[in-house]
Amino acid sequence: MDGQNLAIEILRADGKAEVLPALESELVKRRVNVIVTSGTTAILAVRQATDTVPIIMAGGGDPVASGLIKSLARPGGNITGVSLLGQELVPKGLSLLHEVVPRAKRVDLLANAANPANAFFKRVVAEAAQRLGVGSRLLEVRSPDELEPAIAGTRADAILALTDPMFLLHAKRIAGAAIKRRLPLGQAALCLTLSVSRTSFDVLRNTPTASSKGQSQPSCPSNNLPAMSSSST
Repeated sequence: MDGQNLAIEILRADGKAEVLPALESELVKRRVNVIVTSGTTAILAVRQATDTVPIIMAGGGDPVASGLIKSLARPGGNITGVSLLGQELVPKGLSLLHEVVPRAKRVDLLANAANPANAFFKRVVAEAAQRLGVGSRLLEVRSPDELEPAIAGTRADAILALTDPMFLLHAKRIAGAAIKRRLPLGQAALCLTLSVSRTSFDVLRNTPTASSKGQSQPSCPSNNLPAMSSSST
């Protein structure tokens, strides 16, 4: 129980990727027993900060393609957790959006420029777009203030927003900008078309990093970590 036999510390990045390395290093300095975080950018920052503290991934696009783990069955190292199966769900999100807007000739991917998973998602979406006969382009933003101008300036017929803490934090701004342009909007990894939805991951939407703190720092042999699980919801 928190405050009795467990101490939970939450450090918030508020969607700012540039502060993640300092936050993760701070957690390691506090000698936490386990770190829980979400999103490829945050998980990479944690891995760079420690290779001994167990890391639980509360959702990531494709941890194998991103180089975070060796495989879902045997992740290796000090990372385990849940994958959102981005390699399957992002193309599926494009497919659902195309079903709703079959006349769309171009679908832009709204992406956080700081997210290292963008190159992977761009590739898998390009393959899916080719099969559907539509064009696609990466619409990258670097801050929340770039969201409205990016959406206002696109020539796409629809937008597919990739999963990112910044976008969950500013879902209303994204939806408002799309509505103003009368652009169909899809949320990729959750396959929710024409909306940007807050989900069960809402508790992690600010890319917080939670840790449980004990008396000593345990060692973390890779074979002591359980296999990862995958989720499509």
